[in-house]
Parts: sequence; C-alpha cells; structure tokens
Amino acid sequence: MVKAKFKVINVKGIHARPSAELVKLTAKYKSEIRFGNGHFEVNGKSLLEVMKLGVTRNGTLHVKANGEDAKKLVSAIQRLVEVDNFNE
Repeated sequence: MVKAKFKVINVKGIHARPSAELVKLTAKYKSEIRFGNGHFEVNGKSLLEVMKLGVTRNGTLHVKANGEDAKKLVSAIQRLVEVDNFNE
C-alpha cells in the first residue's frame, strides 16, 4: 500500500471539475484508490464520492493506493494536484 498527502492549491479546492479530473486519472490504473480529507475516506474511482470530500484550498488530500501500479498512480495524482493544478 502506498500512502501520501498532497496540498490542494486550486483556488476553489476540489469541486466538480477537479473531482472529474481525479476520477478520469484513477480510471487509467488497476490499483484500488482511496481519497480522504482527514475525517473520512471515499472510493477514488467514484465521481460522486470524490465530490463529497469537500477539500478546500490549502487543504490536504489524503491518498491510499493498493495494487500493482500503486506507486505510478500516486505519482500521477501528485502531479495533477500539486503541479498541474487539476488542469485548470
């Protein structure tokens, strides 16, 4: 299992569009993925669940991945969240 935490720099946090970008990314990988906000976790491949997280700007996205490509998945998530700013 690979665990990580990433700071959300997006001005509006993780709203509908960033949630969709996360789910689109996770769908490319075989590993199981869970996202959390420090209070609860959700299935990282479910758009509705990811949208429920409510992670705001400067909040922390908790990530847990388990599977054969977990390291690659977490690295891709880090890039999307911290470098590419959810492609916005």
